[in-house]
Amino acid sequence: HNYIHEQLKTKTRSRVAANSFTGLIIACASTGVAFIGSSWGYLEATSSQWGWVFVAQMLVYLLSYWSLSRPVRPKRQVVAQ
Repeated sequence: HNYIHEQLKTKTRSRVAANSFTGLIIACASTGVAFIGSSWGYLEATSSQWGWVFVAQMLVYLLSYWSLSRPVRPKRQVVAQ
């Protein structure tokens, strides 16, 4: 949560908006995948194939963690003299 929030804080003007976007991203990435998968008929709710979906999600989360855990570089501000 904190890594995503730090990245979004640099791209939005509002900390509240950054926090809201962070929550939406996390909710859609976790429960949204299962909801879409079952409601659109990709997998039945009782299918054992959901284990592979879980493994794929963990890999995506691991890659996201790795890429987002690097320090945020602040934007350079041009100062007129």
